[in-house]
Amino acid sequence: MSVVLERWGHSCVRLLAQDPIVIDPGVYSDLSQALAGARQILVTHEHGDHLAVPAVVEAVAGGAEVYAPAPVVDQLVGAGAAIARVHRVQDGDRLDLAGLDVQVLGEWHAPLHPAMPRFANVGFLIDGALLHPGDAYVDLAGRPTPDTVLAPVAAPWLLLADLVDWVRELAPRQVVPVHDAPASEVGRDLWTRWVERLCDSTVTWLAPGERLLVG
Repeated sequence: MSVVLERWGHSCVRLLAQDPIVIDPGVYSDLSQALAGARQILVTHEHGDHLAVPAVVEAVAGGAEVYAPAPVVDQLVGAGAAIARVHRVQDGDRLDLAGLDVQVLGEWHAPLHPAMPRFANVGFLIDGALLHPGDAYVDLAGRPTPDTVLAPVAAPWLLLADLVDWVRELAPRQVVPVHDAPASEVGRDLWTRWVERLCDSTVTWLAPGERLLVG
């Protein structure tokens, strides 16, 4: 099944299914556009660039359901979100949302520094065709290669050589760069050249509001 992907800045994307599904609506994203009419929200982890708590609590009050790791659930409920609409997910869970099969993968955020705590992080594999890893090199554990992988561009934990190895191992048809708020234009161009040179995948940048057919 093909899915229309719409990007709204940094790591936030919106899937145009039976009902819109939004992944990682964080503070660096255009939330007014991303969350408009959203009924399903997926959050990979608790950091503010992936989770804008007030905006998501407001969306829940408007009828949205959230699926996320336990620390995200705790934050949202603590900020006033209805507990019945905020659902804890973990590695191995499988959801049927808006007619799409959503597999939950992984457990931990990529290490930031030995002096920093570990953070929970899950990735979401949508209909086997689209992978949003959050902030981790999510292992597909023998699953078929997805058509499209969202790949981070700039982060304190990211080493470009590791990112290239991860994309090479997954070997998707196309890569959509995300997590790019800290990146300069020069940095984006460098990232693109490395990935296209060393991986058998097409890099497709999406400006806010641009759409791409996945699958």
